[in-house]
Parts: sequence; C-alpha cells; structure tokens
Amino acid sequence: MKGVYSFVNIALVVRDLSRHPRGALLADDLLHAMTFDDTSLAVLDRAPSDASNGATRETLLHVTGQESRALDVLAAARQVSEVAGLAAWTSSLPVLAVAPMGGCAELLAWLRNEVLDAGWVCAGDVSVCAWPRAFDVVCDGVLVSYAGADDAESAALARPWRRWTRQRSTQLSPTQVPAAVDDPAVAQIVALVRSSDPQGLAAAGRALQAARAEGWSWAAAMHEACWAVELTGRGRAAAVAQLDALAALLMVAGAPPPPDVVAAVTAAVHATFVADVLASDVLAAMCRPLLAHAG
Repeated sequence: MKGVYSFVNIALVVRDLSRHPRGALLADDLLHAMTFDDTSLAVLDRAPSDASNGATRETLLHVTGQESRALDVLAAARQVSEVAGLAAWTSSLPVLAVAPMGGCAELLAWLRNEVLDAGWVCAGDVSVCAWPRAFDVVCDGVLVSYAGADDAESAALARPWRRWTRQRSTQLSPTQVPAAVDDPAVAQIVALVRSSDPQGLAAAGRALQAARAEGWSWAAAMHEACWAVELTGRGRAAAVAQLDALAALLMVAGAPPPPDVVAAVTAAVHATFVADVLASDVLAAMCRPLLAHAG
C-alpha cells in the first residue's frame, strides 16, 4: 500500500519540498539516494559511525513530528467555523497553501520502503533489510537536513551521509546531479526551467491559474499522468526528473516559489514523461503554461 509520499505521488513530495526552507538540500539528498543499488548500499553499510546517536535521532524525530500539516489546519478551521462561520475557512487559506501534506516521518518511510528498495530481501510476504546500517546513514542525513539542526550532535549524526554525498559528487560531472534524467525530452523540460528567469516562471504560474479559472482541472490531469507513469513502470525515473526540476526551480525562483509555478513545472515534467501514452489534449494542456512562458 502506498504511503502519503510515494513514486506515484511524487508531485505531492515536490509540492511539500518546494515549501520547505531546506527544499533544495532535501532534493539533493533524495537524488543521491536514488542512485543506490545493492552494491553501493553494501559499501555504505560499512561506513564508520562517529558516535552513538540514538538520543539525537529521537530528539530530531520528535521535533519534526510537531510540524503542523494541512489536515491539522483543516481540522482547526472546521472547529473555528462552528463559531466564526465561513470566515474561518477563508482565513485558513494562506496557512493551508503552505502547510505540508506529509512530513519528515513520511519522507523517511518513503526512503526506506521505495527509494532504497534495492536493500530489501523478500521471500513471500516477508521482507528483511539487508543493509540496516546503510539505511540508517541515509535516513539520519535526511533527518538532519529536514530539521535544519546545526548543533554538534546533529552534525555527528549526519556526518557519514555527508561524507558519502561528497564522495559521490567528486565521481560525477560538475554539470550533472547525482541521479540524472535519462529521457531527452524530459531533460529539455528541466533545462528549460533551469534557464528561465523568475518573471517567466511567474507568467507560467499565472497561465496555469487562468486555465484553472476557465475550468481546466490540474488535479484530474495530473492524476491521469501519475497513473500512466505508474502503469508503465517509470516511477523512479519520473521522480528523478521531478526532483531535478525542483532543484532547478528553487535555484531560479527562490524558496518558496508560488504554488501555481510549482504546479506548472510538475505538470510539464510528468506529461512529457508519458507523452507516448497520454491523450494529446491532456498532454498539451499540461505543458502549455510552462512551454509558452518559461525559458
């Protein structure tokens, strides 16, 4: 069963990370994690531990678990609306626009269960993690990135992961991200975002907002594209593209970019990934805002 975050829900992951103050760092962490296979997990599993960091890990998990989420905002608005009426819902909209749907716990669960799937040995209904130390190294690094903790204990917790990502970065071309987009058409979309300016991206967001006002449903179109990606087995590759595009977007537009700009980018990336199986009108509508204004 898919969690809140998953390959099929990668647009939701991008939506939340685009609003996170350390979204660019988290995107980079995830792109590094996407490169793991059984061999590299085995190497990382032997990474030395700087200290016993169980207490630090538990503290950071507790702190990040206090984050207010969209469902919490909706619940609070519903309660206040019993007294304030419609005004409670109206005043909650700005908060709802930036509240994450998931959180650190969901991100770490996605890492363990899907992103690092090469580390699981499965027999029937039983799955065993073959490289538990490697899983801890990755998840501890992402946890510290998510929390933004900069104390000595947190730095020690993240140090094995930072060593690994630095080592991987030296093995790659400076012009490449840790996990690269392998579809030329999608790579062009990511390059378009990277070469855009904030004004062009803002115009793409306004164009998507106008299309919505005219009755077009981003949610319905994205749902169709997400399932096309899932059913054609392109989930991991699409996630790499979306995270790469997010990194490019945050570099150009800053953080956090307007929600409609993020929606325009995720729509164009996903639609292009399944252009061969997506209805032509859906493909055109999903790509039009970005292609007409960015670059």
